Amino acid sequence: MTRDRQLDQLAQLARMLRDRELNRLSVLAARRQAARVQMEDCREDRRRALASAAADPAHIAGADGPWLAWNVARHQKLSASAALAAADVEAQLLIARRAFGRAEALGRIAERKQQKR
Repeated sequence: MTRDRQLDQLAQLARMLRDRELNRLSVLAARRQAARVQMEDCREDRRRALASAAADPAHIAGADGPWLAWNVARHQKLSASAALAAADVEAQLLIARRAFGRAEALGRIAERKQQKR
C-alpha cells in the first residue's frame, strides 16, 4: 500500500472519528437541554401552585406542604442532573475539538499530497 493511500485512509478514519465525537456531543447536549426543561417545568409548577394557593382547597386543607417539599426535592435532583450533563458536555466538547482538529489537519495534509502529484 502506498503512503498516499495510507494517508487517505487515515484522513478518512479521522473524519469518521470526528463525526462520532460530534454525534456524542449532540446526544449529551440534548440530555442537558432536557434536564433544563424539566427543571423549568418543575419551577413553573411550583410558581403556579403558590400563585393560586389562596383559592386552592389543597392549600386551605394544608395538603400542599408535602407536594411542595417533593417539588423542591425534585428540582434539586434535576439541578444536579443538569450540572452533571453540563460537565459531560464540556468534557465531550474537548474531545470533539481534538477529533475535529485531527481530521482537519490530516485532510489538509492529504490535500497537499494530491496537489503535489
